[in-house]
Amino acid sequence: MLIKQHRKYEKLPLDFILSGSVTLAIAVLYLSVAPIRLTTANFGGDAGDFLTAILTNGIPHPTGYPTYTLLGILFQYLPISTPVFRGVLESLVPAALAAGFLTAWVLFVCGEKAAPCLSAAAITGLAWGSAPLLFSQAVIVEVHGLQSLIMVLILWWITLILRTDWQNYTGWILGLSWLVGLGLGNHVLGLLLLPPALLAWIVFVRHNGSWVLVLAQLAMILAGLLVYIYLPLSARGFPPVNWGNPQTLSGFLWEVTGNPYRGLVFGTQAPVLWERIHSVSRLLMDQFGPLGLIAGVVGAIQYTFAIKGVRWVLVWTLVIFFAFAIGYNTPDSVGYLLPAVMAFAIWIGLAVMPLWSIKLQRIPVGIILVIILVISLGIRIPGTRARLDPRLQDQPARFAEQLLKDAPRDAIVITTTDGDSFPLWYYHFGLHERRDLRLVVLSLTQFVWYQQTLVHTYPDLEYPPLYDQDRPDTDWGQQLSRMNPDRPVCETQFTAESDTGISYQCSSP
Repeated sequence: MLIKQHRKYEKLPLDFILSGSVTLAIAVLYLSVAPIRLTTANFGGDAGDFLTAILTNGIPHPTGYPTYTLLGILFQYLPISTPVFRGVLESLVPAALAAGFLTAWVLFVCGEKAAPCLSAAAITGLAWGSAPLLFSQAVIVEVHGLQSLIMVLILWWITLILRTDWQNYTGWILGLSWLVGLGLGNHVLGLLLLPPALLAWIVFVRHNGSWVLVLAQLAMILAGLLVYIYLPLSARGFPPVNWGNPQTLSGFLWEVTGNPYRGLVFGTQAPVLWERIHSVSRLLMDQFGPLGLIAGVVGAIQYTFAIKGVRWVLVWTLVIFFAFAIGYNTPDSVGYLLPAVMAFAIWIGLAVMPLWSIKLQRIPVGIILVIILVISLGIRIPGTRARLDPRLQDQPARFAEQLLKDAPRDAIVITTTDGDSFPLWYYHFGLHERRDLRLVVLSLTQFVWYQQTLVHTYPDLEYPPLYDQDRPDTDWGQQLSRMNPDRPVCETQFTAESDTGISYQCSSP
């Protein structure tokens, strides 16, 4: 017994060293291109909204993302660089940890520390960490970097439940259950893994005949979901970014259910559906190259998991997130493919196991193939880094800085979309620049919650009567500028003539 315990603890340092090395290597790669200014790169257009909510203790666009917002507030206490850089760290650090934890997960399911398993684990972590999709989200201000870590933790949670010796991991299972609930406060798409979680619970109950631990897990998940209390508490103070004003039940439900975006879920029209399927399917090739694609197929077919059910968890993850990304009718839906890419990266790494022992007249053909696979994945990294470098696309920062420099004093600045509104929010509310200006997002004035927020944010303006319910028009915003004739008005618009893609025109009162 003492010998077994000794061997068990003897393995831990090797797990930590390999996982830590992968984490460190990926973090250094990400840090080499981490931006310090707002950027439009890699579908990072929501950065201004997220950062402003974080810097003002506010509420970003639905679904509110309370876990992300609260963690972002903590990251802003770091005494380094700019708020943008600190916001990027909130993506970068979890994404690098996700690569390391996935490395540890492969070691765990392999159940041994021989060279093939170590190689499989390292290749998995490095393949996923350097995949263009995860790379792109790890170096911008967005929720997907943190979500990548959450998805790995959910995978760990389901895997431990499926083990027949689950009694050795009760504490870990309960702790991960709490993190699952907390993770749903970052992004509700974690719910797409509910079916395999239910399957794992069914298997678990069949093994031990007790629902006690299942109920305990549910309690811990609900405890994690308490993070959503942040939304009504924050809304009571009427922060300048206060989407949905969720201090009321109707506002809370509007926010957490993603009311404005429901029509986008599986809203892709039939004429463009095949094009979306084709473009999304090409993504795996873009992530790992031809050899990586072949290796992933080999791993998916040839590797047999000792823990029953894990294979189907990965298959479900791949299929459901591909389907969601194809059906979600926005250009940035590729971000939802991260769990699918994670599953495929696992299969790439596990392809090492059946390949390793292949020999041809004493020639270690399998090991040579593994080395070729590593080289093929590695030579892609410099090109990925150059292509996804977000520092080269700082149009939002340049637009906002120029407008704030040129706008007349006490002007009302009327914007229309996320692209021209969020950068100004960041500088005006987040960095407290040009406090004399009054920012109005015309497209949001149809919502009662936004009208209420404006009244509390700028009490010195004259306002039209507030709506009693949302109305799909923008007349209220136009009236606002007419009711304050003593103020200059600046209006923004998107144009190809400007180097930032956005121009503006200001008129005197």
